[in-house]
Amino acid sequence: MGKKKPLLLILSFPLLVSCDFHLPFVSSTLSPTGGIGYLEPKYGPNDRSENLTVENVGAWNGQIYMPHFGDARILVIPIQFADSPFDSDDLLRLDNTFFGTSAQTGWESVSSYYEKSSYGNLHISGEVTSPISLRVTTEDAERMDATTFTENVLDQSLEKLSKEMDLSSFDSNDDGYLDAVWMVYSSPFDSSSDLLWAFTSWSSSRSTYSGLKACSYSWASIDFLEEGNYLSYGSVYNGDGHTFIHETGHLMGLDDYYSYDAGGSNVDSPTGGAMMMDYNIGDHDAFSKYLLSWVDPIVVTKELLDQNDDVLTLSSFEETGECLILPIGKDGQVDFNGTPFDEYLIVEYYTPTGINAQDARIPYQNQLSMFTESGILVYHVNARIGKLVPSLTGVQGLLWDGCSYDRIPVASSQNYLFYYIYSNTRSYCFDTRIDDTNSSYYRGRLLSLLPESGRKTRFVANQMASNSALYQNGDSFLLSGGTYEEFLFDEGSRPLYGFEVESMMNDDTCRLYFEEIA
Repeated sequence: MGKKKPLLLILSFPLLVSCDFHLPFVSSTLSPTGGIGYLEPKYGPNDRSENLTVENVGAWNGQIYMPHFGDARILVIPIQFADSPFDSDDLLRLDNTFFGTSAQTGWESVSSYYEKSSYGNLHISGEVTSPISLRVTTEDAERMDATTFTENVLDQSLEKLSKEMDLSSFDSNDDGYLDAVWMVYSSPFDSSSDLLWAFTSWSSSRSTYSGLKACSYSWASIDFLEEGNYLSYGSVYNGDGHTFIHETGHLMGLDDYYSYDAGGSNVDSPTGGAMMMDYNIGDHDAFSKYLLSWVDPIVVTKELLDQNDDVLTLSSFEETGECLILPIGKDGQVDFNGTPFDEYLIVEYYTPTGINAQDARIPYQNQLSMFTESGILVYHVNARIGKLVPSLTGVQGLLWDGCSYDRIPVASSQNYLFYYIYSNTRSYCFDTRIDDTNSSYYRGRLLSLLPESGRKTRFVANQMASNSALYQNGDSFLLSGGTYEEFLFDEGSRPLYGFEVESMMNDDTCRLYFEEIA
């Protein structure tokens, strides 16, 4: 799991000279219906719904993402500390882990994983360069600020490489930025260290290299290649890609779905661990693939159910990308803006096949496994976008204007930005009015699992996501007598429909019978 760079540190716009900004909502008191409400946004002439994309939301925050469609090329730079040289096998193992076939890794390379996870929409290639040798030792480096140190190493490495090779092929979409840079350092990792861990960040440098700027980069130890013990599976050149695949998800704009607050008495685990952007295992989830435009979920409506006699069939999500959206219902009508950036439920048919298969059979380094059985997974999404302005009072550095936006302008140098209101880390949420202490499900989070067991997943061994999270034959969701019969969206309304799992036809298809919620 990587560490997230705090939002405040990557803002590029200047603070306003004088203004009296304040949060319009500061109370955690809910309305009688349980809803929270949003102020009505005022849209300008340049606001467009087509601007509500993961790329544009990132650009508002100064983050230029790696392409997630078509071709993308990753520049992998081995970084060698003075006291920790690479051994003779490291670079070949690194090349296999990033760009090899599945058979060359023991599971999947970064390239083979994303080819499969994207359903053939993303083709990753690249190059592992000669090592860049640092004059500093590991101990020297740890005395420095991790972000400043890695940005300096990035700048110096690219400056050197640009004199030795043409970097222009690493801008696949011709946007003037290197698609992505990976720096893999030679020292062992240390989970207690800010520097000697794995993380993704965005450079603030304005320098150019072969005429290109650098923005997104990831940083991890060569020893992450050995996490899964794949070296013993037949080849010394095998490598474990889990951490590198997870961090590459960040390079494309995906968030961490575990909670940074978890620890001590805080046991938040909104998605339960069993997904790539949580505990580094298995395939990406339906919400992540929706953000990256790899899937096009079907919205459950009355017209759709009438056409199908109230029965919808889902094929394996890992194999086909089929998934459903249960939107907010208001006065019998669908309330959904047609983008990933709204509040809704997303439903997929999980199968322990393909990318999921090995992580279902073999526990990962942290002993967590993917689900070993097939079944329906239901996630609650609240990916609403708010307008954030600089704080003059020190509250998270930014203040939310209280509105949820379905349309935004193209990113610019204005003194505000548009970003997620909610996070799976509660202390990172800009709206913290929702108190879910006594709720059986998470509220006010970006993405959370609604397991069939009917209880929150927790950051403890016996309450992380397991097969009990799956809806299988005869299980029902939202219906009378079923799980989450009293579920409410954060907004305060109900979905229009619930379902019962009518039948699961092996790992290929699952039939869901839908009923209107009374």
